[in-house]
Amino acid sequence: MAGETVKQKMLSNISQLSEWIQNEESLIISWDAFCETKRVAYIKQFPCFSSLLKIALKIGIPLKYLLPESRVIGYENMLRCQAHFEIIKYILKKRGN
Repeated sequence: MAGETVKQKMLSNISQLSEWIQNEESLIISWDAFCETKRVAYIKQFPCFSSLLKIALKIGIPLKYLLPESRVIGYENMLRCQAHFEIIKYILKKRGN
């Protein structure tokens, strides 16, 4: 592979990926592994609704004071993006496994 041109390497890589995508079993295994590596990062993004937060909401403290705007924007971006949404959905579905 050392003597191959960039174009040959790209074509070889595309061919390998094409074979990999067409094999449903390897695709499922890879998707599971990918989501597992992202699980902690995604779960850490969402706030834990602790007892104190629930009490604060019950007594009428607006959520804007409890949740910074930067976090809200991050949540919205993650939920708007189909790829992020699929990962979150998969992680939540597999939470007991």
